[in-house]
Amino acid sequence: MTSSRAWSLVRARQRHHRALRLWRAGRLADAQRCIVRAIAGYAGAEPAGVERAGTEPAGVERAGTGRAERAGALLTLADFQFQLARFGDAETTLREAVRLLDGAPPRQRVDALVRLANSQRRQGRLDAAEATARAALSHAAAIPVLLAEANNAVGVVLKDAGRYAEAAGHYTAALTPATDPDLAASVHHNLAGLAHAEGRFADAVAPAGLALALHRREHGPQSTEVAADCAVLGAVLLELGRLDEAEAHLHQAYRIWADRFGPDHYEVGVCLHGLGVARLRRGDLPGARRSLDEALRIKTAVLGRDNAGIAALRRNVAALASSR
Repeated sequence: MTSSRAWSLVRARQRHHRALRLWRAGRLADAQRCIVRAIAGYAGAEPAGVERAGTEPAGVERAGTGRAERAGALLTLADFQFQLARFGDAETTLREAVRLLDGAPPRQRVDALVRLANSQRRQGRLDAAEATARAALSHAAAIPVLLAEANNAVGVVLKDAGRYAEAAGHYTAALTPATDPDLAASVHHNLAGLAHAEGRFADAVAPAGLALALHRREHGPQSTEVAADCAVLGAVLLELGRLDEAEAHLHQAYRIWADRFGPDHYEVGVCLHGLGVARLRRGDLPGARRSLDEALRIKTAVLGRDNAGIAALRRNVAALASSR
């Protein structure tokens, strides 16, 4: 490697680490600018001719250091975009990362494909998401931790598609002795979501509570993982008529998401939806109207008017109009 490429690689790594620090510090725009510069730096550190030809010159591995590190920076950028609910942008970034990781070790391929499936799923493109998640499963190469991650991803897509029995099978396959605590928390979160979707609300309480406890231990009480668990537990308790507990969890989730990403974030809209339903059930029609209207505004802005994920919210707005 020439000295100029070596220096470009060093600066790219420094910018990558700085982007992560900025993100953790809440400087979201600065973090995004920094990671974009890191990606350009990694590209500059790669052997000349790689990108023009689409293949590496003789003696250079297909997923060599510069290329693999650029893929890693793309995954970081995609994570930023996903957390900001820019799911289409995340998908575009992840497709480039997957391309660069052709021939890389299974762990990197599976991670990138699982993230790509999630970005497609959040856009409501479930057929594409299932195909991508199953591709991740095929690349897991009988490695238990990768099989668990890929099975979890397939299960989420199948749950959203209403194929609940199949989803349950994949979640069960994801819960193995090799499943690390963070992934186990994610699987229990998803099991709670599955029970909620099937109307088995009492069955959802235990896995939702376990996910919340595990994520608190792994990430701390103000993490976005905890916020997601609080939102699910709040939704379950809401259906069980335990309104005080439900609102407490939904308020906690709302505060974490709003403090982290601002009042127009997609997950803020999810929490407002739940809070609006709770207020509707208490008979607080003005409060319910404010929450549901704001939730509809946010979710429509992120997903589009025709996304299936808005249907339930529209039904609740209609129910409120009927109540009035």
